[in-house]
Amino acid sequence: MRGSFTCILDGQAITRQTLLAFKCRALRRRIWTVVLDRLERGMLDVTIQSVNRVKSKRLALVLTRILAKLIDAFDYRLLDALKKGRDMAATASRIAKSWGHLEASKWCMDSTFHIALGYGVLFGN
Repeated sequence: MRGSFTCILDGQAITRQTLLAFKCRALRRRIWTVVLDRLERGMLDVTIQSVNRVKSKRLALVLTRILAKLIDAFDYRLLDALKKGRDMAATASRIAKSWGHLEASKWCMDSTFHIALGYGVLFGN
């Protein structure tokens, strides 16, 4: 096979920059060591250090599976924050309405507010 193997990542080849972007994002969100085991982290690190563009079909398949785990973890944390925030917004809205704050009924419909509340509760930010 000539050229590099293209993967599920929007038809783009797996490159060093792609892997670094995923690693940085996972480190920032503190899921790098939680989601990936030592072997998977090592595989990504070695690939980042030694390869500019993945040409091996087998290596691309393995890396795609590892990156899929990271993508699932990114989505899971957002969904979890949304669920927690929605419950908290409903409670806060009910309490604020009982105090006479009429605008509080809009809090139950604002998904951005739900995510912000959820992240604050789940991750202490």
